Amino acid sequence: MYVTAAKSLVSGRVAIDMLAGPSECLVIADGSASPAVVAADLLAQAEHDPAALPALVCLTEEFAAAVDRELAAQLAVLPTREVAAEALQNGYTVVVASLDEAVAINDRLAVEHVELHVKESMALARRLKHYGGLFVGAGAAEVLGDYGAGPNHTLPTGGTARSFGGLSVFTFLRTRTWMRVDDAHAAGTMISDAKRLGEMEGLFGHAAAAAARLASAPNGTGSPSKRDVSTKRWDTTSDRLHFALPKKGRIAEKCLQFLKASGLEYDRPERVDVALVRNLPITLVFLPAADIAKYVGEGNVDLGITGEDIIAEAGVSVEREMALGFGSCRLSLLVPTQHASARASDYAGCRIVTSFPEVTRAFFAPLDAAAGCATSIKFVSGSVEAACKLGLADAVVDLVETGTTMRAAGLCELETLLETQACLISNPHSPHRELIAKIKARIQGHLDSTKYRLVQYNASRAILPQCVRITPGKKSPSILPLEDPEYVAVSVMVPNKELAERVDELIAIGATDVMVFQIQNYR
Repeated sequence: MYVTAAKSLVSGRVAIDMLAGPSECLVIADGSASPAVVAADLLAQAEHDPAALPALVCLTEEFAAAVDRELAAQLAVLPTREVAAEALQNGYTVVVASLDEAVAINDRLAVEHVELHVKESMALARRLKHYGGLFVGAGAAEVLGDYGAGPNHTLPTGGTARSFGGLSVFTFLRTRTWMRVDDAHAAGTMISDAKRLGEMEGLFGHAAAAAARLASAPNGTGSPSKRDVSTKRWDTTSDRLHFALPKKGRIAEKCLQFLKASGLEYDRPERVDVALVRNLPITLVFLPAADIAKYVGEGNVDLGITGEDIIAEAGVSVEREMALGFGSCRLSLLVPTQHASARASDYAGCRIVTSFPEVTRAFFAPLDAAAGCATSIKFVSGSVEAACKLGLADAVVDLVETGTTMRAAGLCELETLLETQACLISNPHSPHRELIAKIKARIQGHLDSTKYRLVQYNASRAILPQCVRITPGKKSPSILPLEDPEYVAVSVMVPNKELAERVDELIAIGATDVMVFQIQNYR
């Protein structure tokens, strides 16, 4: 306890090994073990610390009871019994049906010390995966490891033995790695792989640095050619569609919901921006939202989701496949509230700060021409709304959703430049039009499904005509006979905005067992 406290005080300022927790010892025993020896080893562990953890895994309740009797007898005469008795309260005994179960428990717990008091101890030792120090056979007491033989005294605790080994001389050896490449031809595959991986991650500087070392550089000096550093698609021979999605921001989370609803199955490791879809030939590429329209327009990727504002700012030619109905906001000219009665033309020739300089420039161009002046448009990447109070701008052009941030900054909306929402876009020349159509249909099915709920209920044939008038469905309800010939089961889609009223009406005329279900997809 005191050693760990001392290490904690200096950890982070000096090189230090692990901060060990309370000591642990697990004894695995079969019928060949001596209850007296097992009890002695458990008490040796228990006297370390009131927080120590002694544990026993054995094959019979009779053996467990024998160990309990030995613990009571030996504890009574142990000088350190106060500490040991408290530690024993933390411990436990597990009776298992086989040593297979004992192995599973050991590997799940991954404790500091493990003792094997079994007949075939070496065979069992080979099956164990996780432990700090292993003491094989009844003759190998954990106390011997503490004082002179076998594993050292500083071992992983608290389950960390699943990931770390004990302290050793190697802990204090600092490793340094280095590499040298003298033959670019011999390293060609590695260099090409590095270039491709850099492009796949969207790190084109990485790709260019690798390309500079390709043996096939045209001038023989390692200088990259224009082709080497091109940002065109990295995988022109692949038959996979490349689908760009925002890696973060206001629409990123919703995009992931669309992927799930569209049935795209993929795994994305943490901090990796490329993922392969398992059930369709699609590669997902997670990019900054501001770059997606440009990448789609230039053919780096086939398909993407981004905002209409980003598309307008990029100024590229893309196919707008469909509006997605989320991420709705507007790009507006915002001015200090004391100038709420001004006109947009009054700000021609003034200082404007924005994250959308191209859209803003296009908006002010006719105003500047009419006024015979030039508006100063300055780009900033964030906190646009603060520019007026900081004296950097006379007005700003920024996105407005609820207006809360705008009002907090003392601004008001003067004019809307464009309405925006998330949009599915594609490259007009993509070779994957059939797959794009499939994804579009799935997304459309999800969008349609969010507008309806599936309502199921039972009704007598006498009131069925009234029920059908209340819930006519998209085309007509599905009606199935029940075991009682006087009753039917009805399934029907009902618009969300009418749902509560329609259910009330059904109940009022005598429909029963009314259930409402969310629809995952509808086509």
